[in-house]
Amino acid sequence: MGVSNAEGAGGALGIDVQGAINLTSAANLGMHSRGSVNLLAPMTVSNKLGVQFGSGGGGNSSVGQDAAGVLKVNQLVVQGDGDVHFDRATGKNQISSVAASITTGGLWVFNDATPLAVDAIAGVNGVVNGITAPSMTLQSQGSLTLNAPLVATGTSSIAEVSPVIKIDPLCTANCETAHIRLIALDAFTNNVGASA
Repeated sequence: MGVSNAEGAGGALGIDVQGAINLTSAANLGMHSRGSVNLLAPMTVSNKLGVQFGSGGGGNSSVGQDAAGVLKVNQLVVQGDGDVHFDRATGKNQISSVAASITTGGLWVFNDATPLAVDAIAGVNGVVNGITAPSMTLQSQGSLTLNAPLVATGTSSIAEVSPVIKIDPLCTANCETAHIRLIALDAFTNNVGASA
């Protein structure tokens, strides 16, 4: 396992995962950082991965992955301040269930053919019910199921880190609107109803 501290914005220490992690037991893995969390190598967690970040990172904290940082996890729960990018791995992520509470920034999760569900998942600070973030994009090559609500607060702008360029079709300038973008190449199921 290769994990190191990395100094982030405002001198806050972050976490860089530099070597492959393969946790196949029933145990959960928690990552807590006052700065950013970066997956630079593959990570497999058979049960639950909890990530808490920000609040001390100088407002520029994030969770992300590079091309090699493929994430395979049964349950992913993210809590923090800043952008969350699980959309940059060249191999495809396999995330079965996701919940997030993000106060600033946005959330992007791109999955392979593994069915993706939005659920209520126990996190560090209690149960996270669905996804609350200024903006979010969920994309699955397989099915996408809403078992918990999605709430877009739209209270912040997003600054992209080069060389990744995103064009938001729902925004006409360098802005962020409160929006939810869902893409399922297979079935889409809304178990929450009109209040989703």
